[in-house]
Amino acid sequence: MTRLEDSILYYNDGYGSGFAHAALRRAGFLPLRVRHHNAFDNTALELAQICRGAAHLRVEARSYLRRGVRRGSDHANILPAFALGPCAGLLVGDLDGRPLDELEIDMDRAQDFLVVSSHALFDAVCVFLGDNIGACPLRRLCEERPEPQRGQFEIDLG
Repeated sequence: MTRLEDSILYYNDGYGSGFAHAALRRAGFLPLRVRHHNAFDNTALELAQICRGAAHLRVEARSYLRRGVRRGSDHANILPAFALGPCAGLLVGDLDGRPLDELEIDMDRAQDFLVVSSHALFDAVCVFLGDNIGACPLRRLCEERPEPQRGQFEIDLG
């Protein structure tokens, strides 16, 4: 797989508006550029799907800063990517394109990452994120955002 438009993505944006906001801010409109996207919300199962060719990439983009601390869905999500990805021939890196061997795995904070089945697709995802996140209307939102109150959270994508 070399083209983003033909790929199948595992992408979790969930557990409420706060995580969805963080995922949209970090991954932008990536889910709209792929052929199909799924979510098991189990990184090991999603990696197994990539290994068997049923998907091509997995993106974790739910981290956010609150009071100077990186928080997110589950800081353990990166562990299967760290342990299984390289052994299975998958490419693992962060959303800025740094490879796994340059990352510091920190179990005390959430970490965003991507796992991809080919070098060409890894490059395509990184280019897309680099080109489109800066242009994303959500970029203007402050990373240190206040906790949304129930019923008050709106995003203007205009």
